[in-house]
Amino acid sequence: MTELRTIEMFNAALESDDLDGLRAASSNGFDEKALRRSDALKDFRVLRLPDGKTSVINVDDISESEKRVTVEVGERKRKVKYTLLKDQETQKWVVDDIHIRQSRNGVTAAKSVTDQMDLLLAVRELIDAWQTGSRPDVLSAVTSDFADILRELPPTYLAKITSRTMGAKSNSDAKPDAQLDESVAVVRLPRSTGQMIIEFRRENDRWKVSDMAAESRQDKNHISSVKQLAQIASVTHSFLAAYEANDKSMLKHISVPSFFKGSLAPADLSQVKLPGSDLGQDDYYINMEGGRPNVIVKQASDVVKISLRKMSAKNLGEPDQFLVDEVTIYELDGTEEKRLSAIFTGRAILRLFSEAIAKGDLQTIRHSSTQDFNDRIWKNISSDIWPMLATDDIESAVPEVVSTVYNGATTEITVTQGSKALTYVMQDKDGVLLVDDVLVPTIDRPSSLKRTLELTLPVVLFRYALMKDDLRLVQRTSSKDFNHMIWHQVKQIPKPAILANDFFMVPLKSVKQDDNQTLVHYGTQYRGAKVRLIREHGFFLVDQIELINGLDASQRSELKHALRLKLAKDASDKVRAAREARSLQQQQKATQPHEPLESGELGFAPSDNNTTKQGFEFQSPMTKSPSKRSQADPFGSAEITDSYTGETTMPPASDTDPFTPITIPE
Repeated sequence: MTELRTIEMFNAALESDDLDGLRAASSNGFDEKALRRSDALKDFRVLRLPDGKTSVINVDDISESEKRVTVEVGERKRKVKYTLLKDQETQKWVVDDIHIRQSRNGVTAAKSVTDQMDLLLAVRELIDAWQTGSRPDVLSAVTSDFADILRELPPTYLAKITSRTMGAKSNSDAKPDAQLDESVAVVRLPRSTGQMIIEFRRENDRWKVSDMAAESRQDKNHISSVKQLAQIASVTHSFLAAYEANDKSMLKHISVPSFFKGSLAPADLSQVKLPGSDLGQDDYYINMEGGRPNVIVKQASDVVKISLRKMSAKNLGEPDQFLVDEVTIYELDGTEEKRLSAIFTGRAILRLFSEAIAKGDLQTIRHSSTQDFNDRIWKNISSDIWPMLATDDIESAVPEVVSTVYNGATTEITVTQGSKALTYVMQDKDGVLLVDDVLVPTIDRPSSLKRTLELTLPVVLFRYALMKDDLRLVQRTSSKDFNHMIWHQVKQIPKPAILANDFFMVPLKSVKQDDNQTLVHYGTQYRGAKVRLIREHGFFLVDQIELINGLDASQRSELKHALRLKLAKDASDKVRAAREARSLQQQQKATQPHEPLESGELGFAPSDNNTTKQGFEFQSPMTKSPSKRSQADPFGSAEITDSYTGETTMPPASDTDPFTPITIPE
């Protein structure tokens, strides 16, 4: 039987490892795909084709030159299907393909030996190319999109990728474990330090590598995607080459927008030297810290870390991108850590902030400050308030950089500015350094400018409210007691309070703080003001103000107490004036002739003896009601309600008032 002879000839050559005999019994298509390598017989053993006595159980004649033959093999009578073709030259029947039913994870399917051998040989070709092959061999083993990425790499970069992926030791005898369907396949291949997971895709009727992953038992430096590793290496090479050539157009293309706009675009790149792009295999390595890629370049005096960020594709079907978003330089002795963004943007922002302080340019100050600095200080003030702020420590002079300390996202730049040494504390925000504080050498108040301004801001706002006669703002910046005693008792700010603002027209002397209060001193012991702030509901509010006009106690006045006495005096004067007016009215009325009442004017006829009618009692409208006390007054005084005017007033301070008399500045 012709079909059986053809199959037995094929199996005999396979069992005897006769590659030439196997090729003679196979079609050209089978030879090109399944027998194209001299070591192809090794992978036939991986497939574990059944052996033993073969018997034909069915023959389907597809055409005059093609047959489908079903046979049973061995004692277990496993069914195998052969596709036979008639060779046009020899007119002999040869094997074109073999289909074997295979089970995996509970799924049984007929697999083509041609496809499986084609895939297994592609794995062998990949190993040879990536371990010892030439650059064209490496590129020919992968898909076109993968090859485009690898093609951009210099030879040393490509060698780094291939050696790291395959491992240092060849393992050509490793047995692949393959799973495949019509267009994609996954192969697990043991390697010297773990295993490789290789993804294949059919391209131009050949299996090509679309990506690889490498698991490592020794260094735990797994590669989740060799294609992404190649992308990272390619972007790193392009970045270093563009930086070296001062090619900002290319840098814009391969950098995160915020990093380029905030740091690279305005910078003089010659100020900081980075490694060249011609790195050797041992000069750098790529790791993934927390899933974020970093390229580490070792130099003689420092280590440079190039950090990249994965950017998701904007459109479906497009690959993700890796862009450079920071470069950090570490001194080998561990004394300094410098970020490129900090180096390029820190000094420029510092000068901008310093100039804006000198000019009182709030808009520029806000743009060059952190969100925290703005929230706590700058957004709470206006240009009218600016002159009252204690910013004299930042002199109107060009800052000269003395030293720079880098600590992650925080950079401290120490400068000499005028006659003082200042330290600008700057924080990174999306690749741009912003001023977060200014440290000032001082004894009598916090060294932090931000803290000093924050503690004095309630006083500044209080002064501004007095100057603008803004009672509502005065109430907002005053303590509960100050409001209860004074500001809630008036409809407008008393004049002495407005005049008290003159005592603040002196420099800030000191700020002292504890848990519950802050003492702010303006001026000197001869002229100025001392303000006591207390904390209420999480905020410091003005509670007491001592006005100073000399050393003697009689030349000092506590504003709240003085205003309370003045309110009491004003109320007393008002009551006295009302009584005098009433007395004058009574005198004038007594001198006028009295007109007799006509009968019925009061609703009843008057009696003959002009007495009070029974059931009615008459009282002069001029009769005063007795004084009545209000709720307990914290100062021991009582309110007085005048029945004639209907007004409630405070009595003048008595000799027993607990406060010492003071003089209100006129």
